[in-house]
Amino acid sequence: MQWQTTQEKDFDYFLIEKSVQNNDNIAFNFVNIGRINGKNNAQNIISYSFNDVLGDFENTTISTKNIYYRLKMVDKNGDFSYSDVRFIKINNNQNNTQNNIVVYPNPIENNEINIYFTDNFANIEYLDISITNILGQEIYKKSNILTLSKNIKVNTENWSKGVYFIKIIIHNTLIIKKVEIK
Repeated sequence: MQWQTTQEKDFDYFLIEKSVQNNDNIAFNFVNIGRINGKNNAQNIISYSFNDVLGDFENTTISTKNIYYRLKMVDKNGDFSYSDVRFIKINNNQNNTQNNIVVYPNPIENNEINIYFTDNFANIEYLDISITNILGQEIYKKSNILTLSKNIKVNTENWSKGVYFIKIIIHNTLIIKKVEIK
């Protein structure tokens, strides 16, 4: 997640909070998943980011999860306020979007991976892709990709051997694919 501030007078830190619900649970139960310190009375635009390691949802028995995020903004005197809540939806249903995206080859060969979108994506205009390693470090990111092509190629030449997670966001829906370099 990414956000910006324009002024941080007497500001101390952000707590990143997350709540996960499946289809039949509507109550929020936010938990703290991270902390980022402020920039000490900054008067200009400051950009922040936090990478939530979502984990491997491929084997979960819940077909849909909504993940909600908010920021708790804490001042040096202990006063705090909350940001608006934002969400993404994770689908793991076997008949959904997950099956309309093919990642190949897996394991990755010849320093390149292809992310192929089937004909069911004809009405999708823009999407975001990020790829993280097993430690949650972002290796690749492209935002607002115009899907004129059905195939997106990613160069993996400088990547280490290991497991990677491809996270694709389309209309607030997150699709996660796992790949490996041997």
